[in-house]
Amino acid sequence: MIALERIRRQGFTLKPVPDGLYIDPIDELTEVQRQWLIGNKPEIRQQLLLERWQWFLKLAMKHGINPDVVAAEFPSESDQLDVIEPAEHTDELLRRCMATQCKDLRVRQRQANYEAGRWVPLAEAMLLKEIDKTG
Repeated sequence: MIALERIRRQGFTLKPVPDGLYIDPIDELTEVQRQWLIGNKPEIRQQLLLERWQWFLKLAMKHGINPDVVAAEFPSESDQLDVIEPAEHTDELLRRCMATQCKDLRVRQRQANYEAGRWVPLAEAMLLKEIDKTG
């Protein structure tokens, strides 16, 4: 969302919170910005949640785990939201969660299988299956 990036470049912080958006400094929004945010709230919130989920997955790389390997632990959107959406799930808490997740034996085994070519992420597997059908 180009407008969302423009608002950020103007010094605003936007974060998803349960049932809404956190915007700081909210009192410095112009009326046009305020109306755009109100009119696009669901899409903005969805974009912010997607960005937070991607940020969370990238934390796995600090532990030597491919983000797709960790993502397999959270197959549904509901699972993902359970991790990133609650207000009490701060950045620090999510960092600790990822550190713990990356120590899990099942995740470590999946990473070894990924590195050995015996496991691929679902999206990649579906693509390979489609390629096999066509060619």
